[in-house]
Amino acid sequence: MKRVSTICLLLITVLAAKEGIADTRSMAEKTFQNGAQMAAEKKFHRAKEMFEKALNMDPSYHRPKEGLKVIAALLGKKIKTDTAVLIFRGLVLEKSGATREALAAFNNAVAGNPEFALTYFIRADVMDESGEYDSAINDFTRAIEIDPGFIDAYNSRGLSYYNKGEYGPAIDDFFRAIELDVKFTAAYNNRGLAYYRIRLFDKAIEDFSIVIKINPEDTLAYKNRGIVYFFNGQPGRAIADFNKAVEIDPEFADAYYVRGLIYASNDQHVLAIADFDMAIEKAPDFAEAYYNRGNAFLDRGQYFQAVPDYDSAIKILSGDTDPYNLVVSAFQDPVDPMIADVYYNRGSAYIYKGQYDLAIEDFDRAIELTPWDADAYNNRGVAYSKKGQYDRAMADFEMAITIDPESAFPYKNRGTVYLASGDYIRAITDFDRVNKINPNVAMPYYDKALTYEKLGRNKEAVRAYRRFIRFAPPQYESYVNHAREKIIELSR
Repeated sequence: MKRVSTICLLLITVLAAKEGIADTRSMAEKTFQNGAQMAAEKKFHRAKEMFEKALNMDPSYHRPKEGLKVIAALLGKKIKTDTAVLIFRGLVLEKSGATREALAAFNNAVAGNPEFALTYFIRADVMDESGEYDSAINDFTRAIEIDPGFIDAYNSRGLSYYNKGEYGPAIDDFFRAIELDVKFTAAYNNRGLAYYRIRLFDKAIEDFSIVIKINPEDTLAYKNRGIVYFFNGQPGRAIADFNKAVEIDPEFADAYYVRGLIYASNDQHVLAIADFDMAIEKAPDFAEAYYNRGNAFLDRGQYFQAVPDYDSAIKILSGDTDPYNLVVSAFQDPVDPMIADVYYNRGSAYIYKGQYDLAIEDFDRAIELTPWDADAYNNRGVAYSKKGQYDRAMADFEMAITIDPESAFPYKNRGTVYLASGDYIRAITDFDRVNKINPNVAMPYYDKALTYEKLGRNKEAVRAYRRFIRFAPPQYESYVNHAREKIIELSR
């Protein structure tokens, strides 16, 4: 059964983290937008008051800081009024989703004041968020050429390189930002992320530790260091960092969530569920928390609890609500791509509940979203076989084998169907294939022993039963007892 638990480092952007209480950020954004609209209408003094108010609401929000710098440049007569108006018009357009129109406004602002570094910086920021990393790098570079001490431009250009997967140039830019300001925690954090990506875990831990030394209340640094500790094989230290993060900020939903993932990875499902509960309490539309709590319930055999969690995750990911997604991934886009896995695991839960038609519907959807998912074909085949639709089951098992010839499950399941239909030779062939792929897995030996019995090949059945007993886990006690009885019976 597939388990997809997304552990993500949080990426610090231009001046601060994309992190914080959702209501506070939302209020700050609205206040900034009102100010930007006023500035676009040349009401600069009132706009300045709004930017200051937005910054007080959320000091980590970078846009008000940029707005204040533009107004300061205007009041200091470093830029023209028309240039300032165009910059603020672009920011208003960007927030409304009109990215192309926003970039056009920034282009005109650059034309009006080609030596004002901040315009290039803001335009680059918008292009980076649109995935135009090369263009963003060019603009950040131009901003640095105009203002060689522009720390945020080095940091942000490093992030654009990071987003391209060019970690060497990214690290160089973070180094330069730190040289300009040895207490610039965002650059340490981002350099730590880049080190993580190239698996220099000790260096990553060192950078996050520097952030914590500079600011012992930085929950993001504790979270990121905790994640690296986990991947570095130090789960105890990882848990200690997450404990500290939630001690400092009891509302830090993402810290509860990732600590829950670590507990789940160690099969500590009760603790994991408690942490996912807290993450959902703090962020009620946190899709990944619902999904992984569903997985924890599924692992515990609590299928009736798992299904509602998968329902909630699908509802959020399908856009029925506006998800509060705290996870800004350092690995991938936010959580939407995982919806196929939610359908897959909900389908698995339906199988355990005996609701095979619902299971098949979910696997259909998972296959539609990810057509080369061998696991989805395999599990849909299981659902068909439970319904007695063996032709459809066999077609799915064969498709799973075609996609992933080294996966043992479809061979095992196809062999079981062969056994049930009396095709014993083919059944043994499939069970042999499973044993070759996973020689220490017990159940195929048991199935093969049953098949040898059907063929009257008792000596081979005894050998298969003995191998089953050798590898059987404790929960197979009843099967082990039966195997011992059959060994005695067949050895007479």
